[in-house]
Amino acid sequence: MIALLLVQIVLLVSAVGISQNGHGTIHDGIIHSNWKKAGEFVKCQLNDEDIVISARPAVTLYYIGRSNYQIRKSELYSHYLNSEMQLIEIYAGTVILTDYDSFMHALKSNNRGWIIVEYTFDGYNIDPDVRNHVRNNMTYHPKGSDATIQVYSWNSTNNNSTI
Repeated sequence: MIALLLVQIVLLVSAVGISQNGHGTIHDGIIHSNWKKAGEFVKCQLNDEDIVISARPAVTLYYIGRSNYQIRKSELYSHYLNSEMQLIEIYAGTVILTDYDSFMHALKSNNRGWIIVEYTFDGYNIDPDVRNHVRNNMTYHPKGSDATIQVYSWNSTNNNSTI
């Protein structure tokens, strides 16, 4: 199982263009260390029951070791349908949350979790209702964020942030 995970991570590095050196460019000015900072922040606070939702699940899997969902309105690249007719992103194997209803279902099915997004969060490929919900109802973590990456969380078990 661990060997399979390591092989998957190695394949992900090349599939999403993550530089294997300390500060290489991923794309559009986002650099390796931006995601590393967010990943280390979340990983230090991650509980076993937490889920991770990301704009780039392969990168999240690389830095955190976990990626449950991708947040994206439309999926234009490699994916497949699972037995539950959900879109699955092929590199990290995450369920793609394509709209507000699927996003809210994931939140209501999980008491705690993290959302890590980048500049694409403000783009056309994120449902505006999802974006508004995250920004208006979740806890923003400036210590894990920077000018390019934003980290949010929710915890419905203690009303830290509402779903």
